[in-house]
Amino acid sequence: MAFKVLMPRLSDTMEEGKIIKWEKKEGDRVEKGDVLAEVETDKANLEMEAYSSGILRKIILKEGVSAPVGDLIAIIGEKDEDISDIVKEGKEKPAKEEEKKEEPKEKESEKAEAAPKPTEEEKKEEEKEEMKEKEKKEEPKKEGKKETKELVEEEKGEKEKSKKEERKRIFISPLAKKIAEEGGLDISIIEGSGPEGRIIKKDVLSTISKAKEIKPEIKEKIEEYREEPLSTIRKTIAKRLTLSKGPVPHFYVTAEIDMERAIYFRNSLKTLKKEIPVSFNDILIKASAIALEKFPQINASYRTDKIIYYNVIHIGIAVALEDGLITPVIRNVEKKTLFEIAKESKELIEKAKEKKLKPEEYTGATFTISNMGMYDVENFSAIINPPEGAILAVGSIIKRPVVIEDKIEIRNRMKVTISCDHRIVDGVVAAQFLQELKIDLEKPIGIVL
Repeated sequence: MAFKVLMPRLSDTMEEGKIIKWEKKEGDRVEKGDVLAEVETDKANLEMEAYSSGILRKIILKEGVSAPVGDLIAIIGEKDEDISDIVKEGKEKPAKEEEKKEEPKEKESEKAEAAPKPTEEEKKEEEKEEMKEKEKKEEPKKEGKKETKELVEEEKGEKEKSKKEERKRIFISPLAKKIAEEGGLDISIIEGSGPEGRIIKKDVLSTISKAKEIKPEIKEKIEEYREEPLSTIRKTIAKRLTLSKGPVPHFYVTAEIDMERAIYFRNSLKTLKKEIPVSFNDILIKASAIALEKFPQINASYRTDKIIYYNVIHIGIAVALEDGLITPVIRNVEKKTLFEIAKESKELIEKAKEKKLKPEEYTGATFTISNMGMYDVENFSAIINPPEGAILAVGSIIKRPVVIEDKIEIRNRMKVTISCDHRIVDGVVAAQFLQELKIDLEKPIGIVL
């Protein structure tokens, strides 16, 4: 009996997935539990397992193509089983538009490179070789040295010719090749990031940009605009945050915190456990958990006819990826020491950047921290990630003159802004939360290790 392989829902928020790579090919034997493919979801790249055994008879969804959850993407059946009716249900998905445009040209180019030399040229080469042989017989022996020299020169020429042929075989898209030529760039020095090392447009532009720092005369191909399809992560961000910013009535409260003692506190921690470095973000996570325990109204979610107050504190930490943002979640922060938080956050951030997070590692946050301090951002306001009720935006630690006991001093200061859902949080509560956070960061000895 043939089985339909449907696009699985690999996370609670997943609505569509993209096939990154098929681990099995048509005709392969598949056992239940085998990894069939790697799928890009709205948060991470996850492995898709087979739910039945048999032969992978047909792949409907090609690599690099997206499909909604529940769509037919492949068929597993027995070797001689008729699957024509199932195939009709899910028409084979076309390749991406970019691939459709460039693939034929590339194939023609490859054919041209692999094609034999023209017949006329071969004839000329043969005649040339015959003449050389004839001259070799007629020349006296004293010319032997000259003949050897000529052969060496000829051999060098052949090697140079071989190298040129190798350069011709570099895989590069037509558009990338055109930009490289116009920019006066040798394509042999470009490292390709496309499939099988193929050079694409962004590789050329990146190389030109780096080369311009050394040779300003290198030209750069400038176009009016460029188009890139939305990644699955970016689609989800666009949809969820549009739903958040519109219906959710945001308000913002900002506070400035003196970080002198927090800096000293962090430096002191380095001597305790050098193998587990504690970041300012880790200190913020722990301090936020303490403040959330005292003001549970912040650690809450709005529902149509009720408010949910959480008895646990799961803090999401925003991590920037190349194609979007993801928030790995540290669970039960209120029960963890600062060193446990530091260790876990480091592991989650590394997994996030490698797109190896499991669904349970990036869902279920009750509060989120977005820290842009490392980018020299003084202050910003973040959009709430529904269904959470608040998010904390953190800026850089900046030296600035402040009045301390009627004297002007240079102090390390940091601005934080909390964005709140006004349906469940009032301004006074948000201000009180920031006051508590300020106390814990300005007197960090109160943070339990």
